[in-house]
Amino acid sequence: MTVGAVGLDSARREGTKPLAWWIAPTVPLLAAALAFAWTLHGELQRLYGMTGSAWDYAYDQQVIWNVSVGQGFYSSFARANFLGIHFELILVVLAAVEKFWANPAVLLIFSSAGLAATAPAAYLFFRALLPADRPESPWLAVALSAPIPFWAAIQEAARDFFHPENMALALALLASWAGIRGHRVAMWVLCLLVLTCKEDQVYTVGVIGLLMRVYGAPEIRKHWRFIVYLAGAWFLIGTGIVQQHFRNGGYTDFVYYRWLIGLNPAIHATPTTVLAPAADHVIALVEPFQQTWDVMRVVLHVTVHASTTSCCCCSP
Repeated sequence: MTVGAVGLDSARREGTKPLAWWIAPTVPLLAAALAFAWTLHGELQRLYGMTGSAWDYAYDQQVIWNVSVGQGFYSSFARANFLGIHFELILVVLAAVEKFWANPAVLLIFSSAGLAATAPAAYLFFRALLPADRPESPWLAVALSAPIPFWAAIQEAARDFFHPENMALALALLASWAGIRGHRVAMWVLCLLVLTCKEDQVYTVGVIGLLMRVYGAPEIRKHWRFIVYLAGAWFLIGTGIVQQHFRNGGYTDFVYYRWLIGLNPAIHATPTTVLAPAADHVIALVEPFQQTWDVMRVVLHVTVHASTTSCCCCSP
């Protein structure tokens, strides 16, 4: 009887192995499908109901349409080449799609897909990062990755309709996974795609390089510096040369920070000027709580006063 019980238990364990194998990756895929349908449905409702935010969305749609018809990155809003404002070469891919289907919903589809893809991309990343010999690793990867498309930060990005960097997070997670697993070509291609999403994604790729220094596959770990060099070169060439060329030395998002390296004579790089913006951000974060505390203090004062008055009236 004992031998039969052991055999039955062994058979049950063998039967559960295939089930566990396909359940773990299926959960993030289902989460991604649900997030994609939910996000896209909400964005299309806002689009067709004309209740969405049209500023950056209109900018990008016009540029993508211009690229699709051979008019380059020109924007009539800025009356200049859009690459001088944002270095977003990924728009060429969307323009290729709109070449066959010229519809503003294309941007929302790519945006929703990019945000939803963070779940399976994060699952692959965590599976590569966590110990492979631990039975808990797949389930921990599922628990960490499946909720990501529903995070408040991701939903805030979805609320803003379309930004190319909505696709960058999933690409960055896949690039990290490829680097840890030793897929060198895939990692470099994905890093380049991340950089094309926006000029500020050089920070993301730089972090990937630092990650590869510790967790990368052996053939990638010894060349981690080149990933950081790629990010730095993209920043110097894209922002420092190409954008300034199109803007004729005019404003870009990074121009403000020239004073940190002494290129703005109106602002001197001192500890006070460096820490002042950080202090302003802290004050901006604390101020709502201070206002809440002021309201609570007034309510508490009124409540205590009313209670004291009531006690006085009830006393003989």
